[in-house]
Amino acid sequence: MAKNKSMARIDKQFQAEDDMRTLRRAEEVKASPGRMKAAKNEAKKRSEGIDEGGEREEVMFDTVTIKMAHIECGKCGISFYLPESRKEEHKKLGSIWYCPNGHPRVYGESDVDKFKKERDRAQQERDTAQELLAATERRNEKLLKEQKRVAHRAANGVCPCCNYTFRQLASHMKTKHPDYENVGH
Repeated sequence: MAKNKSMARIDKQFQAEDDMRTLRRAEEVKASPGRMKAAKNEAKKRSEGIDEGGEREEVMFDTVTIKMAHIECGKCGISFYLPESRKEEHKKLGSIWYCPNGHPRVYGESDVDKFKKERDRAQQERDTAQELLAATERRNEKLLKEQKRVAHRAANGVCPCCNYTFRQLASHMKTKHPDYENVGH
């Protein structure tokens, strides 16, 4: 309450000073008849739309429509309007803005931040999947090499279990290694 009273006192003081300046200017113009005549002519030219060079000014007006968004401050509850474009900009960027009473306001996570996080998450998932695919391909290549090696050795009569060479590898496998499963067949 004291703040409002001091603000009102300051406003009254500024108004009084402004009134005094206006009175001083009026007295100066009255004191000099030449200045009075010049001021009247200038006022007449302005009202008729004539510029300093004596040319008639054409005044054109454009109508601009600004869509406003109704907002209420979450802190003090004041209701106010903000141009829709500014509201969307603050929402998109997540920047700080202020209500008329000076309370800082900010929208939660901005759309840009959400999209960046989603993009980063998708890139991370893609990188993980590529690494997993590469590891699986390397493992498959290694298994294929091993399978070819074992098949080549078996074709040459080398036992895959005990690494001895036999002429009749099939009969050796049946009698000596009955648990062994031939993956190739």
